[in-house]
Amino acid sequence: MKTILLQLQESATTDLQALTLLMDYLRANSHQEGFINQAIDELEKAIQENQRLRVALKDKLTYIISQHEYYHLFVQYSFLEEPGFLKGIWNRLFYKLLPPVYTTNDIQNSIATISVPKKDLAWLKQIRKEQLIAIIQLLDIEVETETIQYTLTQAISALAVKIGAFGMDRMVVEKYDQLQLEQGYFHTLQKYSTDPKQYKAILPLLDKIEATVNSLRLRKNEIGTTLSLTYTTRKVLIQIHRLRRLVNLADNFYNLDQWLDLIYDNIYYQAKKDKLLPFINGHLDLLALEIVEHTAKKGENYIADNKKAYFKFLRASLIGGFIIAFFACFKIFLNDVEASPFIQALLFSLNYAACFVLVKSVGGIIATKQPAMTASAIVKGIDGNDDLVIDSVEDAVSLIKQVSSSQFISFVGNLGMAFPMAILLNYLLTTVVGMDFISDYYAGKIVEDLRPIQGGAMWYAAIAGFFLSLSGLIAGYFDNKVLANQLPQRIRKNRRLQRWFSAKTVSKIANYIDHKLGTLSGNISLGFFLGLSGYIGYLTNLPIDIRHIAFSSANFGFVFNPYEMSYATMAIGFASIAIIGLVNFCVSFGLTYFIALKSRQINFSISKQLLK
Repeated sequence: MKTILLQLQESATTDLQALTLLMDYLRANSHQEGFINQAIDELEKAIQENQRLRVALKDKLTYIISQHEYYHLFVQYSFLEEPGFLKGIWNRLFYKLLPPVYTTNDIQNSIATISVPKKDLAWLKQIRKEQLIAIIQLLDIEVETETIQYTLTQAISALAVKIGAFGMDRMVVEKYDQLQLEQGYFHTLQKYSTDPKQYKAILPLLDKIEATVNSLRLRKNEIGTTLSLTYTTRKVLIQIHRLRRLVNLADNFYNLDQWLDLIYDNIYYQAKKDKLLPFINGHLDLLALEIVEHTAKKGENYIADNKKAYFKFLRASLIGGFIIAFFACFKIFLNDVEASPFIQALLFSLNYAACFVLVKSVGGIIATKQPAMTASAIVKGIDGNDDLVIDSVEDAVSLIKQVSSSQFISFVGNLGMAFPMAILLNYLLTTVVGMDFISDYYAGKIVEDLRPIQGGAMWYAAIAGFFLSLSGLIAGYFDNKVLANQLPQRIRKNRRLQRWFSAKTVSKIANYIDHKLGTLSGNISLGFFLGLSGYIGYLTNLPIDIRHIAFSSANFGFVFNPYEMSYATMAIGFASIAIIGLVNFCVSFGLTYFIALKSRQINFSISKQLLK
């Protein structure tokens, strides 16, 4: 420390190397408890006792303050830095290799020279602001501030124009009209920002603008959302926070506390702005939330809250099991089709997709489709007020109990019908029709594939669980697309369709897209995921395949023969089906639950309480 202070005292005014060494010294020893504040106290004491040091440090800081531009520090944004979500990802990857630089007369350049923001965030927070203020007051720095104040007013006007341009954008105005939100605040903001005497009126105005932007974000159920809207509204909220900071600074220009807050904000911003993962997480949050919202809506339909609904689920799952048995039978026939692996995988995919769509169309339930939906519903139950805050844990626990019983009865219905129906179909085809339905080799393969470890059933069930979760999110994504892109309204007003079809038919098409597109996309995508997984494993020579509890139980029913099977084989078969179902459920539920919590920014510690 003495060596650094001596260099500070002896070096030229424009030489910032000694300040850089001081930061390096603090950074290197910041892991020691209490070290930072002791070092700052030591620096303060040295300034008090050493006149030459005080003058040298005063001259350096005076040079930094008076000889640099502040516009970049104040506004932080640039139109050229806002290229969109995908371009933003590419830019951050590029900045990893070649970080951006500042002009030599930019105050940001001196800050970047003295500190390394990514490394300094943690320990800078340890420094008490009153210590820094005491040191600055000791130095008694005097500089001309007219230019800095003028730059500050320019920055306030620029940010106000930026925020106002968002509020008066054509597409944003449409959404505000749709939600019946006040838009006049944005125009008033621009008017106030040009007159420093009106700055005090800007702060309450910013509160109202922030509330309307948050309403636009949170009332996504009514208008849908897109990556572009998510990206832009998040940027506007950051700019509102920044403008509020600048207005406070303009009203208290000589307040050191305000200046330190501004510099800390800047260091934090510079540390985070080019990081890839925070950028992706931050700008996918609203889209993920909206997708999860739609899956939660569907999830609420899979929760039985009374005895009547409970037995309704049982009937629906029995229908689902009945249909699954037939499509499992079709899949066995497709195994004998002489075709290339890709064509066969395509046929499997169509078979699965047709099964899921048919079950949904006739009012049936497939138990494994529920977890991805109910996980979202549980998280929505945790945040019942839709304000991204945890509400009653007791209510969430009650909801989990209902979900558990609903899920259980759905599994019972699927298995209780698919397994015996498969036995019956096998009997009819082999005994009554006389068809050689399943060869001994294929029957042995079915039994072998059910083994949890040797047959890989547990791993493949986890892959199926992943696809179940993904298909649920895809369904939510398309439900959101219908709303965000106003597809039903576009279809109803499409002149080409009106020429081809009657008004009644066009209306039916619009209603069908409105209510069914998400469900169709989820079911069809799941069918193709399950059907093509084995082909992907074949192409890559990786252990990629699926095990689905309902189809596995039907397959076991096709080969079940209590007269020829050993008790061990039957026990392993039934146990494996239960394990496959458990893994399907846990993976699908767990992944969707994780995404739902992340989308609402809810702390994962709540999960321990819910699990208990």
